Amino acid sequence: MNLDRVATFGVPVAAGLVTAAVLLGPAAERPVSLVTVRGRLAAGARGCAFRLETRRHFGGIFEAAPMRGLTVELRHLDQVLCTWSGDTTEAPVETMARLVRPLDDGETLEVVVHRDRRVLAQQPLTIGPAAQRLAPVAWRAEGPEPFVIEVPRGQLVPEEAEPVHFDVEGPREAPPPDLTVEVTGGEVSPLLDRRRGASEGDRCRYLLRYDVIARAPALRLRASRKDDAAAGHWEGDLPLVPGGLWFDEGAFSESRIEVRAAFPIDEVFLSVHDPHERLWGGRIAMAVDEQGRSRGKLPTPIRPGAEPQVVTLSNDASEPSGSCTTWPLDAQGRLAVSLQVLAETGPAALEAEEARQRRARLPAFGLVMAAGLFELLYLLYRRRQAGAELGRHLERQLGDGAEVARLEARTPLWWLLALSLALLLAFFALAAVAAWA
Repeated sequence: MNLDRVATFGVPVAAGLVTAAVLLGPAAERPVSLVTVRGRLAAGARGCAFRLETRRHFGGIFEAAPMRGLTVELRHLDQVLCTWSGDTTEAPVETMARLVRPLDDGETLEVVVHRDRRVLAQQPLTIGPAAQRLAPVAWRAEGPEPFVIEVPRGQLVPEEAEPVHFDVEGPREAPPPDLTVEVTGGEVSPLLDRRRGASEGDRCRYLLRYDVIARAPALRLRASRKDDAAAGHWEGDLPLVPGGLWFDEGAFSESRIEVRAAFPIDEVFLSVHDPHERLWGGRIAMAVDEQGRSRGKLPTPIRPGAEPQVVTLSNDASEPSGSCTTWPLDAQGRLAVSLQVLAETGPAALEAEEARQRRARLPAFGLVMAAGLFELLYLLYRRRQAGAELGRHLERQLGDGAEVARLEARTPLWWLLALSLALLLAFFALAAVAAWA
């Protein structure tokens, strides 16, 4: 066996093969299972309605994936307050569990997700106060005879009629006051209802109702007293949610939730909240009509309660606040609620997989660096050996020492140095691939 050929060609080939074997074997990327548990818990909660999403990450792509034998627990010290076990599907799974006791404001719990006795996520959760009721969305007109404009449900969505109320005061013995109402960016109905309210002295209050429909991304309303515009006038933008989802409060009284959208959409995710907890959640499959509008409905076990309740709607399972529409389920007003991430395996699991790949690449990195150093030293040794052999050969042929020195100076050995440098750079590149590929 020619040792020169083994050293020159065998070592680099062997180092490359070992590096490829490591990169394709132990250091190769493996699928990572990800679990996200969402919900909402506050002081006074007696149950927990979780939304579980399971996904898989591989090759930089996240995709929904089912997972079997998953368990979610809510713990306080050594006490398990509630637990859920089961399988997930590609679609988010809704779960409901009762707590063994109500939660207290300020206490710290722990949400644990495990599978086959292996803990996937363990995340602390501090219980906050119950949600507060939001102030009514209302404005007061200017002038000596002002009136109040209120959007009872707090917001409007495109292409759906929503009521706007006007609280107007006038003389008790005079005819009921009337308003001139106009909108830009939509339509306004004629006066639909006028109810007489409380009287105080010679004054009486009246509640007027108009319906408005938004046809543009912004809806501006102008209102003034019809008899005297200077006596009371208001102009401003109404709280329109572009891309918002409309909720039918009348259907809720019949034990169902009905949702409509002015655009095509495949599904809608919803959550029902009270001040203390997320009561229930679901997914509505939407049907699209010929006009491109969507409609869907879903039975619900939730019944109106003594405390205010709201439903949040979104086309995203995470229900982000920026694209989530919140509607009150009754006349008690809206709540400041949002879906929270209670436990998540994503960031930690991805970092653990990256660390495992780095550890697996280190031996290949060391092998490549050792092989590169060996090749460099071997080439330098062969250069000196070849120079010595050349000198001895010239001395035997020429016999003149001065002439030999002059010939050695003209011997083109610079190419060997260039080859050594190029080979060293190639090994460094291979080592970089082994370490960071």
